[in-house]
Amino acid sequence: PGSGLLGILDRALAPVAVDLDEGSFLVAGPLRSGRSTALVTVASSYAAATPDARLYLLATRRSPLTALSMWTSVAQGPDACDALVEQIARDGDADDGRRLLVIDDAEELFESASAATLAMLVRRGRDTGLRVLAAAELRSASRAYGGWLAEVRKDRHGLLLQPGQEMAGELLGATLPRPSASRPMPQGRGYLVVRGTPELVQVAQK
Repeated sequence: PGSGLLGILDRALAPVAVDLDEGSFLVAGPLRSGRSTALVTVASSYAAATPDARLYLLATRRSPLTALSMWTSVAQGPDACDALVEQIARDGDADDGRRLLVIDDAEELFESASAATLAMLVRRGRDTGLRVLAAAELRSASRAYGGWLAEVRKDRHGLLLQPGQEMAGELLGATLPRPSASRPMPQGRGYLVVRGTPELVQVAQK
């Protein structure tokens, strides 16, 4: 599936990428924590490094990602998102190439008409060239224990932006350091989690 640049590792001051061979990827954080920026950075880098891939965008609300030019298809609004999910599922058996499905404001699709189809795509994607890169509000994601988000969470692969609480790590099966009230995290800062192991990072702006 390939990878996309994410930002800078805190401990090594070195670039770090999202390796989509590890599975689908969840970006979770509170309002204005940099979720959409993280999606832009990873998706743009992935597209540049993987020119043969097909990229699809689901944007349930207004999103800066719609201004990017690399999309195979873009859906704006819940109904259009449902329709594109079903189209991707129909086309899937005939398409074994690399595909990245990017979802902004994903909490709007947790209980959508296409939720069951999304869950199927995530499951099948582990054995095919499809990966999901989704961003969701942290509290909403923490309350969603079933459906397609649960399938994404199984990969224990994602970014927790400004988590603010130790319990936030449970979303991706990680134990986070105790948060510091005296040093709040700026926008775009959080923990990259790979197989449940967290690393402090700063997201690069594309």
